[in-house]
Amino acid sequence: MIPVNLNVKNIYLIGRSEESFSTKLVNIKHEKCGSLSRAVEIAFEASEPGDTILLAPACSSFDQFRSFEDRGNTFIDLFNKI
Repeated sequence: MIPVNLNVKNIYLIGRSEESFSTKLVNIKHEKCGSLSRAVEIAFEASEPGDTILLAPACSSFDQFRSFEDRGNTFIDLFNKI
């Protein structure tokens, strides 16, 4: 089991590793989103004023992005469009 700070409301999983992480998050609220754009959309819809939506990669995302910079820039771009 993976310990999580009690202030975490939800975890949004993406990519090739989402299934393997999901099996370890047994008692922690999480959703398999497939893509970063879908995860950002769902997280934004579920958020309340004052909430923080944090990109906290647990592993590489080479199945969806060229680099960590590409992933981070995509995250920023998605939020700037909201």
